[in-house]
Amino acid sequence: MMRRLWLGGACLIGAIALLPLRVLVAAGDQGLAARQVSGSVWDGQLNDAAWRGIPLGDLGVGLAPLSLLTGAPRLAFAGPALAGMASGAGVTGLSGSIDARGQTLLPIGRINFQNLDISFQNGRCRTASGGVTVTPTGLLAAAMGGELRGLARCDAGKLLLPLTSATAGMQVRIGGDGDWQALISVTSGDAATRSALLVSGFAPTPQGLSRRLEGHL
Repeated sequence: MMRRLWLGGACLIGAIALLPLRVLVAAGDQGLAARQVSGSVWDGQLNDAAWRGIPLGDLGVGLAPLSLLTGAPRLAFAGPALAGMASGAGVTGLSGSIDARGQTLLPIGRINFQNLDISFQNGRCRTASGGVTVTPTGLLAAAMGGELRGLARCDAGKLLLPLTSATAGMQVRIGGDGDWQALISVTSGDAATRSALLVSGFAPTPQGLSRRLEGHL
């Protein structure tokens, strides 16, 4: 009996490993797309990959062998821009950068990840760690005094990215359903920048100027 169980398990693992990668990408509902998909889930390639419209570049992907034995398969990916490991719960060891310019309501361009780990369970943030750095764009490029940096963490069931610079802050909260809210605050700036920010939707506060944004990934 035990031998048959091991044999059946080995056959199942082999069948999964030889499954064409394009089948896995087509079956997923995580917003992943690519210009060309080749190879198997064991050893595949995504050319010009994108996640919900955000370019990821070319990625080599493959199943982590031991993860098949745990019942929670993990897919390792690596390319010139990004590397990490993804599962149904989230991502681990995410490092690299993407250009989100024009892909979100947030006034940001390049996003850098430093060994980012995120996992959700039953729609709630379970674990989060690692660093995130974003480059502001538009009016905020000058008002924020450079890049904003912070360490990811979970807060009240949501992923919280508390990003700050010397003169500004951006707190981004992301739920398991993909909804996000952001509070942007600017504590200093010249009169011309302040006037432009007020026209663009910022409101005065005792600490400076602030604006709330929300959307869905």
